[in-house]
Amino acid sequence: IDYLRGNNTDGVVVPEFEHGFALLEKYNFSFDLQCAPEQLQAAAVLCAKYPNIPVVIAHLGKPMHILGGPSNSNMLPDTEALEVWREGMKAMAALPNVYVKISGLGWIIPGWTQSARRIDIIQGLCREVVTLFGPQRCMITTNWWKDAAHSDSEGYSTTGPTPTQYLDYMLQFFDGLSTEEQQQLFAGT
Repeated sequence: IDYLRGNNTDGVVVPEFEHGFALLEKYNFSFDLQCAPEQLQAAAVLCAKYPNIPVVIAHLGKPMHILGGPSNSNMLPDTEALEVWREGMKAMAALPNVYVKISGLGWIIPGWTQSARRIDIIQGLCREVVTLFGPQRCMITTNWWKDAAHSDSEGYSTTGPTPTQYLDYMLQFFDGLSTEEQQQLFAGT
């Protein structure tokens, strides 16, 4: 069952899921949204109905293996997959109660630190998200505490940056931002 788009993806949120989601406001809880890019539009509809519930999109909205599966065999990113992701992220960015975690980058390109081309693609996507949402609604996070090197790719690659390397990449990716904007990304959001 796709809880956001209903049975057979009919576009209707499963009522029990929506009921539970709505209760988050009563208890002053936020919601960590981990979904496929194809679900982002439906998530935007749900989040718009509940503007007092903060929602945090996990792992940059999870565009998956944009260079062609875990082997990264394609030279160019999958433009169709990225367009679905972009449209969904734009819909989510229009909602002031939605935030984004910049993490899990190996989900997008397993072994993303292994070549300058992969790093450039990841950097472009990270910057695109910060441009869409603004640094005040983005946060740089890691799952290193839980999964070590696998944290970067959910097991699709055994090569990932160390926490220090990851944070160094993030500093490089966002070196054009002001000190205040960087502070928001790294600790303020």
